[in-house]
Order: sequence, then structure tokens, then C-alpha cells
Amino acid sequence: MEKQGEKRHVEVPAVAARPEDVNSIEGIVKASYETISGGVGVPRQWGRDRTLFAASVRYISLSKSKAGEVRARTSDYQEYLDESDDFLVKQGFTEVELGRKIERFGNVATVLSGYEGKVQSIGKVVTRGVNIFSLYFDGKRWWIQTMLWDEEAGKSDSGGTVGAQAVGLCSHHFRANSATTRRKRRASHRSKEASQGGLP
Repeated sequence: MEKQGEKRHVEVPAVAARPEDVNSIEGIVKASYETISGGVGVPRQWGRDRTLFAASVRYISLSKSKAGEVRARTSDYQEYLDESDDFLVKQGFTEVELGRKIERFGNVATVLSGYEGKVQSIGKVVTRGVNIFSLYFDGKRWWIQTMLWDEEAGKSDSGGTVGAQAVGLCSHHFRANSATTRRKRRASHRSKEASQGGLP
């Protein structure tokens, strides 16, 4: 979403990373939504937020011009904060996750995370789309290396039709992941019973 606030330098306090934020993929994605969200006038948790991202992190936002041309805008961490903080705080912007899909290979992972953004000052959902996180594990913890996002086309208050792609994508994978988890639990339970002589 195009930010509408004033650009200003934001000081980021140095804080230690919370283990629950960086010890898992799920934890670091969850934390990234929590740190940028809040009510009108509520300072954002930039110190905590900074601990989630690699030093060389890049933000890449996609948008369309009035002529329909797709544009990609790249910024580093400080640039993103300086351009976003005023809007986030003054308008009470909050972003919640609608669902996610995780793909991992070794120490790298990609997360497709459907999101919904709401402006508390007007009480309306103003954007939905998908955040794509690229992450790596350094042997001790996870880091977000890049964040790429794109919004769905259309107006967010058009009777609930906007967001169908993001919600549909992620809810499908939630159902698939839930089914996989249930199968694994059943298999584990049967294996345990067999080892105890409960199954032939």
C-alpha cells in the first residue's frame, strides 16, 4: 500500500532478539506482523522489529501506475521505516495474517503469507495481498533477508470480494497442512501402539 504520511528519520533502539521471535519460521513471521501494528498514536516496536531482519534486508513493493504498468520499488530497512512510521502511527495501521504457506530447503525458506491491512482511524480494511518472506537460518536463529509484497486489485470495501485470492490461497494450504498434520499424528499414534503391542 502506498504510504501517505510524512517522511522523517526514525531512531531504532538496540534491543536483544526474543528467542520466541527468531527460533522458528512461524515465530519470526508472527513477530513481523506484531511489530508494525498498533492503534492510533501507538509507537511501533522498531527495536524488536530490527532484530528480525538481516543487516542487508531489502523491501520490495509492487504497485501499478494509472496506466497499468507494474512498478517495483526497493528500499533498505531505514528507508522503509522513515517512509512508513508517520502513516502507521498516525492512522493506526494494523496488519494481520490470513494464512501462510512455507517452503523450506536446508537452511533457507520462503513464506507466502496472505495479509489484511486495516486503518484504525477510519475503521476500514484498506488492503489485502500476499507478503513473501525470504529467510535463512544461521545455525542459531532465523533471519528475514527480503520482503516482497503485492496487493490485490480493487477496492477493499467492495462487499468482501477483494482478498479472495489471498485468503483462498492461504486457506487452501492451511487445510492441506492441517490434513498432513492429522495424518502424521495418526501414524505416530499407530506406531506407538504397535511398539506397545496394541496392534497386530
